[in-house]
This record gives sequence, structure tokens and C-alpha cells, in this order.
Amino acid sequence: RAVSDTAKWGGLTLGPKIIDEHVEKNMREALKSVQDGSFAKAWIAESKSGAKKFDELMAECDSLEIEKVGKKIRQMSGLE
Repeated sequence: RAVSDTAKWGGLTLGPKIIDEHVEKNMREALKSVQDGSFAKAWIAESKSGAKKFDELMAECDSLEIEKVGKKIRQMSGLE
């Protein structure tokens, strides 16, 4: 309830179109990897090997326009 009524309306009316059975299946698979330990094992292996893939993925994320705009807003707000 901490979001605007507009956001609530979007979540209630559009959410079911976005979060469908396919998304639920993927989320269950992700949860299973956490529960069975394979996620942790992969992260530990990535970390021990120098985190090259992690760094590549973070660089890709940082290059997204939304991240650039977010950084600018945080700087303007004195948060960064």
C-alpha cells in the first residue's frame, strides 16, 4: 500500500498479463536453484574464479539508459 493508486491500478490490471504461467515457471526454477544449492555453488565458483562474468554482466547493466538516468537523478538529489 506504499505505492500510488496509479501503480496499484497498473499492478492489478496489467500485472496478470505480465506475470503469467511462464513467469511463474521461471521463478519456480530460480527458487529451486536456490533451494538445492546450485545457485550458491555457481556464485562461489564465479567469485573464486575472479568474477569475470559478474563484472561483464554489471558493465552491461551499467550501460543501460535507465541506469545512466538513475545515476544522474541520484547526483542531482545529492544521493551519489
